[in-house]
Amino acid sequence: AIRSGGAGGAGGGGGGGGAPASAEGRAAHELLEGAGALLGSYQLHVLNAAAAVQSAEAPASVALLDYANTLFANCQEVLAMALEAMRPSGGGAGVAPGIVDTAVQHSVVGTLLPTFATSLCLFEKRLWLASQLCPPVVKLVRALDNITSRIPAVREAEREIHDRAAVLRVQEAESSTEESLMLRLSVLSSGSLHRLLDLEKTLAVLGSRMAATMIAGAPELEEEELLSTWLKSPVLSAGLDSNIAGRSASVEPDVHAGLDSKTTVRLRKER
Repeated sequence: AIRSGGAGGAGGGGGGGGAPASAEGRAAHELLEGAGALLGSYQLHVLNAAAAVQSAEAPASVALLDYANTLFANCQEVLAMALEAMRPSGGGAGVAPGIVDTAVQHSVVGTLLPTFATSLCLFEKRLWLASQLCPPVVKLVRALDNITSRIPAVREAEREIHDRAAVLRVQEAESSTEESLMLRLSVLSSGSLHRLLDLEKTLAVLGSRMAATMIAGAPELEEEELLSTWLKSPVLSAGLDSNIAGRSASVEPDVHAGLDSKTTVRLRKER
């Protein structure tokens, strides 16, 4: 499919023979757009349904796992075809990297996979899902890296985010608590990251988080999984002082006229 797309682009200036190909291209584009919208809606529905349950045996969880395996397998196939298209064959050069770049971005790899991979980060603590999906995610990272390493635009984007100016932006963002929470936007404020490079980094983060979940093992209590967002938040990252945790406190409202009748809260220790 990638090779035929490249040939059509190269022969588009060949006179009247290009018109039927153009009509075919528009029809195929419209068909792909409709299919993409349908699959995107299904993907959103599966993610929403799976987020509402915890059990691996729930129908929504089974559907999520089946969809993920199907999507990953198709993405792996697309990336394999893209890599094959870039290799020289029959004594001639392979398809130009720019054409492959565009084709991959308009495939399921560049349309469905980015949002799905980002959404899966919300499921990272589910051991049953991490153990099943971590291996194919790692394979996708390797396959995508084989493609991006051959595309000059991606290599240039990778170089730009590692230059001295980008490193300084990271250091400046880390020095500010407010900016550190928006570190990604702060670092990328000078320009947008290449879509395939962004996807590769997203998949790498997803794979690393799933691997960490597998190393940590199953939570001892169900509440630990349900409250994982709070347990890993900065609020509780340093733990609780035993002296404070052993005391009980009550909260009572105390209204002061000097504060424009705003309610202030005073903690009163009980013995």
